[in-house]
Amino acid sequence: MLVTRHLLKDIVERIYRSPIRGYDTETYGVRYQDRLFSLIISVPALGQAPEEEFYFNFNGSPDHLGKSPPKEFVLDRGEIFDLLHSSFYIGIWASHNAPFDNQKIRLETGSYPLTCHCSLSTERLLRNDFLDYSLEEVAPRYGLEKDKSVEEYIKKNNLRTRVTIPGKKTVTHVPHYDLVPLEMMVKYGCTDARIHRRIAEMQRAAIGL
Repeated sequence: MLVTRHLLKDIVERIYRSPIRGYDTETYGVRYQDRLFSLIISVPALGQAPEEEFYFNFNGSPDHLGKSPPKEFVLDRGEIFDLLHSSFYIGIWASHNAPFDNQKIRLETGSYPLTCHCSLSTERLLRNDFLDYSLEEVAPRYGLEKDKSVEEYIKKNNLRTRVTIPGKKTVTHVPHYDLVPLEMMVKYGCTDARIHRRIAEMQRAAIGL
C-alpha cells in the first residue's frame, strides 16, 4: 500500500501493535551519506486484519519519464519518523542486511529499531555452507522469490551512472532507483519487506525464538 497522509493514524497504530515487522529502505545510493527516499514496513496478519505492506514515499522528484508523484503520495520524512519513533522500541524489526537499513534510518532520526533480526546474518549462522547470502539467493530456500523487475528496468533504461573509485581501476555503475516509476518501486519495495519478515519468522522458529 502506498501511504497517504489521511491514512497515517491507522497505519502507524497497526505498525505499533505488530509483534514483528519486516522493513526495507530505498536509497539514493549506498555511500554513508546517501539518504533514503522511501521506507517500507511489512506487518503480519493481526486479528481480522490481513498481512500488509506500507510504502512511505519521500521522493517528490520526477522519474526518468518526467512524471512526478501526486502530492498526496509525497510524505514529510520528519513527520513520519516522529510518528514511528515509539514503534522502534518494541517488538522485532526484521531486515536482510539490517545494518545498512539502520544506518539510513539513523541519518534521519538519530536512532533506529532497538531489537533487530538480520535475516542475512542469521542465515549465515543457520547454514554456513553457501557461497551467496543475497536476498535473491536466500529467499528461494524459504519458498519465496525476490522481485527482480526494478533491477531489470534500470538496466534496460540505463538508469545508472558510471563511477570511478579513486585508487581502483574498475568502474562501478551506480543504479538510480529514485528514477524508476513509483508504481514499480511500490511493488518492488513491498515485496522485499514482506520477504524480510517471512524469512525472519521462519528463521526464528527454526532456532526456537
